[in-house]
Amino acid sequence: MSNINASTDPLRAITRFIVVHNPHSTRAEEAGSQIRRLQALYKDTPQQLTVIKTVSAAIAPNRDLLQATLQDPEHEALIVLGGDGTWNLVCAALIDPPMSASARKVLLIKFPGGNADDNFRSLHARRWYRDPLSILGHPAAARQVISLHPFTFTESHNGRQQTHVAMGYVSLGVTGQGAKMLNDNRHRARKEHLPTMFNLARAMMWAAPSMLSFPPRFTIQLEGGKVQQVAEMQIVNGPIMGANGKYPVLLSDDLLHVGIVKPNDPLTVLFTALRMYLHIPPGARTPKPIHFSILSKDPVAAQVDGDYFTAAGNSAITITRSPLSLRVLATKPA
Repeated sequence: MSNINASTDPLRAITRFIVVHNPHSTRAEEAGSQIRRLQALYKDTPQQLTVIKTVSAAIAPNRDLLQATLQDPEHEALIVLGGDGTWNLVCAALIDPPMSASARKVLLIKFPGGNADDNFRSLHARRWYRDPLSILGHPAAARQVISLHPFTFTESHNGRQQTHVAMGYVSLGVTGQGAKMLNDNRHRARKEHLPTMFNLARAMMWAAPSMLSFPPRFTIQLEGGKVQQVAEMQIVNGPIMGANGKYPVLLSDDLLHVGIVKPNDPLTVLFTALRMYLHIPPGARTPKPIHFSILSKDPVAAQVDGDYFTAAGNSAITITRSPLSLRVLATKPA
């Protein structure tokens, strides 16, 4: 993690904060309280506060919304209030080619608002999770700006391509499958209007039999022809996911890290599905594109920054670093 501006507070240059709120995020009901606190914080200050909502799950409409909202990006900050998927959506919109280059000078600030909030936990010390507004107002927050390069995950299958932009990570296998099961059952529990923690416990209880009935195993072929059966494959953006010890094995500025979970340890597979991330560390650390193939007749559950999708079986995968970078606020470990 590189410190761009260590001598001065990066927030001093900000004249306008723009809150990007996802009304459909997991903890959307808490967002109103956070927005009201932000409005109170900046009520009698020279800095302006604007609130906008994401308009869909697609990149283009949100890109257009951001382009129309930003007026002076070098002196503005986007406070992204939502989960990892919302963070991904905003960042993907900023690096989408039709977006103006000047818009990418905006400062990005992540606030928690989802299930796991891995990107927030990786950017900030643990002490700020319960009170993210302290990142803006507390002198001990030790604010700094890092330069973050996203990466793309491209599937090629039967002559067709599908590309996903990833800020923090892509998971293939157990975590993607487990997240889908947990998410589906969590929404089922929430319909009964029970307390949040009870809902989560119920969701885990309903999902547990399905989690214990796999690991789903699939085969990958790495560069060089090596074929390996795995339960999960993780591609992690080192500079963000290694920050502040979220993934201790990644305490470096390496661009990409590939971790593989072998399917011969049921406890490791179960813990990985519950997001404890006990993978076998060293795979590849390289700034070059990573290529591998999924050798499976069935689709493989996958997850990009908290949003799950399905990767096609028997597809060629390419992981590539984006040449574009974004300015992101981070706090040093306490």
